[in-house]
Amino acid sequence: MKKKRREDLLAVALGVLCVAVLGGVVAVFVQMPRDTLDELDCPSPAGPVSNAVLLLDASDRLSDLQRDWLRGKLDAWAKGVPRGGRARVFTLGDGKEPLRQDFDRCNPGDGAGESWLAANPDRLRKRWDSAFARPLEDRLALGDTTHASSPLVEALQLLSVRAGLEPSSPAARTLLVVSDLMQHSAAYSMYASGCANPEATLAANARRWSADLSGVTLKVLLIPREGPSCTPAELVVWWQHVLGHGMEVAIDRVDVAPGLAPGAATPVPAR
Repeated sequence: MKKKRREDLLAVALGVLCVAVLGGVVAVFVQMPRDTLDELDCPSPAGPVSNAVLLLDASDRLSDLQRDWLRGKLDAWAKGVPRGGRARVFTLGDGKEPLRQDFDRCNPGDGAGESWLAANPDRLRKRWDSAFARPLEDRLALGDTTHASSPLVEALQLLSVRAGLEPSSPAARTLLVVSDLMQHSAAYSMYASGCANPEATLAANARRWSADLSGVTLKVLLIPREGPSCTPAELVVWWQHVLGHGMEVAIDRVDVAPGLAPGAATPVPAR
C-alpha cells in the first residue's frame, strides 16, 4: 500500500514537473522579442534590411511578347524582396512630373518557418498577402498608357534622394529600371540628338545631371522599340558614361526583351 502511494506521488510529481517545463518553454517562445514594425511594416527602429526600387518607363506601349517576358521578370523581382526588405515602385511620368510613386512597403514576412508557439503563421500569411503581396502585384500590372516625354535622367536624379538609395543608407540598395533607355525631355532628347557622343552630352549637362547613386546595384530591363536609331549596345555605352561620370554608378547588367535579342544579356561595357 505504501509502495503504491509512493508511486502515485512520484507520478504526480513528474506530471507537475513536465507541466512546469512545458510552461517554461512556451513562456520563452512567447516572450522572445519579435521585430516591431512601423506603419509600412518595416522593422523598427533598425529600419529595412534592404531597399529595392523599381522604375517603370511607361512612355510607350509593349508588344504582347514583351509584356509576357516582362511579367516574369517583375514577378521574380517582387519575390526577391526579403522579409524586412522595402519595395518601392515608381513610374516614369511626363516632363511636368517626371516621377510618380505607386507602391512603398516592407515585406512583413509570410509566416513561413514561424513556430506556432511564437506566432500565428496563418495570420502572418494573410497579413502578408493583403498588405504586401497583392497590392504589389496590382502595382506591377502593365497598363497600356503612353507619354509624350521620357525624362529618365531627371527621374534618376529624384530617385537618388527620394527612394532610400542615398549612400548614407546602411541597407543594401538595388535599382531595377524597365525602359527603352531613350532619354527624351526638354533638357535632352535622343530622338533629336542621338546617342553617339555621351562625353559631349555630359559635358554640356554636367551641372544639371549630377546625382549620387554610389553603392547602388543597378540593373536594366531594356525594351527595344521600332524606329529609334540608337542600338541597344550604343544606348548602354551612352548610359554607362553618363551614369558613371555624372551619378557615380555603373549598370551591373542589361537584359534585352524579346524582339531584338530574345533571352540574351547585353554585355555591359566598363565605364
